Amino acid sequence: MSDFFGTYEENNLTFYAGTQFENFMLFKHPHKFEAKQAIEDLPKQVQSPFKVMKLWMKWEMSDINAMMESIEAKSELEGKRFSILQRR
Repeated sequence: MSDFFGTYEENNLTFYAGTQFENFMLFKHPHKFEAKQAIEDLPKQVQSPFKVMKLWMKWEMSDINAMMESIEAKSELEGKRFSILQRR
């Protein structure tokens, strides 16, 4: 992708300026490699929002299941406690 931008930049400078101005180039300048590296690293840094949403929903479902289990356990304990209190 950075090669595409470099060619685009080179063609624009040649067409509009008429000569090569390497100092003004971002992608094909021999000493300025930060822009080229940033463009090449961009696909690695982007996350799919659908994957993020899927993970969020998975965690929320786990939280809901944990709450349901704790409510069931509490109900069991209260039932046992009530039966013990009735025996006395």
